[in-house]
Amino acid sequence: MYTKPLFCFLLLTTILTSCNKLPAPQFTFPIEVAFDIPPSLNTVETHFFLLPNTPTFLDLSLNGNGFTEEDITSIRSQNARFFELNSNVDLNFIRSIVINAYTDDDDIEMFYLENIQLGTKDDIQLLASLPELIDFMTQEFVNIEVGLRFYQTPPVNFRAKIDMTFSVFTE
Repeated sequence: MYTKPLFCFLLLTTILTSCNKLPAPQFTFPIEVAFDIPPSLNTVETHFFLLPNTPTFLDLSLNGNGFTEEDITSIRSQNARFFELNSNVDLNFIRSIVINAYTDDDDIEMFYLENIQLGTKDDIQLLASLPELIDFMTQEFVNIEVGLRFYQTPPVNFRAKIDMTFSVFTE
C-alpha cells in the first residue's frame, strides 16, 4: 500500500544526497556600474547600453585575500541587483535585463532576467548565468553591455545602477 511512495521518497533522497556539491568560492568581488536611461526608448527592440573599460579591481581583492592571479581556477557570476538612483522610479516597465561582458571578438552572458513580473518594484534581482568568466574578469578592465526590453517606455530620464558580485575559485 505505501510501497510506491516510500520507494519514490528513498530514491529521491538517495539522488539528492549523492550529488556533488560545488566547492565554496575562496572570495567574492564586486563590480558596480551606473548609466542613464532616457525616456524615449521603444518597447519593440532590445536597447543596449555599452559601459566600456569598467574597472574590475580584482587585483585588490586578490591581494586582500592572499592570492595571486595564477591561483585562480574559475570566476563565476554570483548575484546582481538592478536599481535606480535618485528618481524614485517604479521599475515596473522593465520586461527583461541581460548583462554581458564583451571584447572586440567575443561576448558572454553574466546575468539575466526575462519576463519580469509586473508589480511595483524599486530593484530587480538578476539570475547568474553559468559560463566561465575567467578570461574576461582577470583583466584590469572589463567591457559591460546591458540589454533592456520594456513593457512600456521609461516614464522619465533616470540613472540606473547595477551591483554585481562574482565568485573566485582557487585550487
